[in-house]
Amino acid sequence: VVVEVKEIHPTREELESERLARERGYGNVIDRTPGKRVRKKIADCSPQIKARTQGRYPGLLVLWERGYCAGLHTEPYHVRVAMAGFEQVVVALPPIASGERPSVVGMKHGPSRKMTEHANTSISAVGVLCIPGPDRMLLQVFHNRHAAIALASDVLRAPEVMQFVLRDDPSRSTEWELIAQ
Repeated sequence: VVVEVKEIHPTREELESERLARERGYGNVIDRTPGKRVRKKIADCSPQIKARTQGRYPGLLVLWERGYCAGLHTEPYHVRVAMAGFEQVVVALPPIASGERPSVVGMKHGPSRKMTEHANTSISAVGVLCIPGPDRMLLQVFHNRHAAIALASDVLRAPEVMQFVLRDDPSRSTEWELIAQ
C-alpha cells in the first residue's frame, strides 16, 4: 500500500476564533465549505500517489488534523462530499398548468466531487488519523468506490482501524457504512 500523509492546518481565522472562544467564551462566525480542505489535499497528493502506485498497488491518503476524530475539516461528512460531491435532490416537474405538484424522484451526488470513474482512481481510500483518548490512536478509512486498485479491508483489519464504504439509497443521500473494525 502506498501511503501519503497530509496535515490540515487551521486557518488564521480559525485560530483567532479559538483564541476568542478561550478568552470570552465564544468565537467568531467562520465560513467553511464542507469538504473544501479535503478536496485540496486529494488534488495535492493524487499525482504522487499515482506515480508510486503505478497501477499495481492501492493508494491511501491519510489526513491529520491536530488529532481530532471529528475535526473542523475531516469529519466523515466532509470526507464524503469531498470524495462523492454534494447531494442534490432530483425533482420531477409536471407539465405546465397541469395542476400537479413537483415530486422528489431521488437524490444524487453533484458538483465538487474528486473521486469519479475517471478522476483520482489511484487513491483507493482516504484515511483520517486521530487520537480518541489518552494513549490511543484511531485510523478511520473511507474507501473509494471508483478506485482502480481497491484496498482490501483485511489489509488494515485491526482494533484501531475503522473502515467505511458508501451505502447508496436512490431515494436518499449516501451514508458511510462501517464494514470493518
